[in-house]
Amino acid sequence: MLLVSQKNTYGAFTHTRTHLVTCNDAKANVSKPSPSHISFSWIDLLLTAILRLNALTFLTFSALPLLRPIRSITRMSRWLILACLCLLGVSLQAAQPIKFDYLKVGSQTFSNVTVVSRNATDVYFTHDKGMSNVKIKYLEPEAQKRLEYDPKAAAAAEKEAMAGDAKFKNSLAGQVAGTPKKAAAPEKRTSSEESLADPVSETSPLGKAAPDFAIDKWLSEKPDLKDKFVLLSFWATWSIPSKKAIPQLSALQKKFGQKLAVVAVATEPQDDVEAMTDPKIDFASGIDTRGKSRFAFNITAVPSVVLIDPKGVVLYQGHPAALNEKQLETILAKAQ
Repeated sequence: MLLVSQKNTYGAFTHTRTHLVTCNDAKANVSKPSPSHISFSWIDLLLTAILRLNALTFLTFSALPLLRPIRSITRMSRWLILACLCLLGVSLQAAQPIKFDYLKVGSQTFSNVTVVSRNATDVYFTHDKGMSNVKIKYLEPEAQKRLEYDPKAAAAAEKEAMAGDAKFKNSLAGQVAGTPKKAAAPEKRTSSEESLADPVSETSPLGKAAPDFAIDKWLSEKPDLKDKFVLLSFWATWSIPSKKAIPQLSALQKKFGQKLAVVAVATEPQDDVEAMTDPKIDFASGIDTRGKSRFAFNITAVPSVVLIDPKGVVLYQGHPAALNEKQLETILAKAQ
């Protein structure tokens, strides 16, 4: 018989079991475990499973305080991302430029309009023929609504601007009044029977070289201006005085066509100019889309004409009614 000692471990606990076996039993135990040993192994597994389950439960409850802040951070992140997406959507929508297929201002119509900037009173925009700005109060109600026009705010802004201009002018006038002036000798004025008009300001173009004038598109055959007098006629389709002057200018072109070229200059769209058929324009006609010529000659009213001699000197600028056939005939005869 042999004394057999068996030690089993369950986690942190150790159990020793001692029993007696015969030699034959000892031999049998070497090759095959006894029924009591097999039963004891299942107990070991059950105890081990219970201990592991307890350990997992302990770790889970211990980690809960750490998981709660993570859940809060995740929830806050979701709200933050949602808020950022909303702000991005609003900013993208606000960044879209305001566009109009057509924008009508009085008798003028602009196409392919894209708003560049605007304030309480004015809107600045590009169109298919350049860039312009207009008062929002002159636009149609639908366009005013899209531009968020506020009549009260516009009136307040204009009033403030006028007050600022008046204050600046008063300040400038005070500075000029406070500066002692030297007595200047009176300037001697000269005139002649041949003059159509006499300048009274240094800014007058009379007697000076004419600035270059630009025609973006000819609506008639391009005239031959070489060695000829040129009579530029600035007009507008909506202007009744401009229409009344057309027959007179057509008569001048017909009578003095060998020495004179009359050129009508408009700043309106081509369709508007071509739609005006009464009275008929029997002389050269063109469009100055951006108004370069009008600004170059400082035209502030229509109709206005500018007479330029073959050397490029301005002889007359003013209303066409003051330029009659007799005066023009005298000027052309002396130029031979």
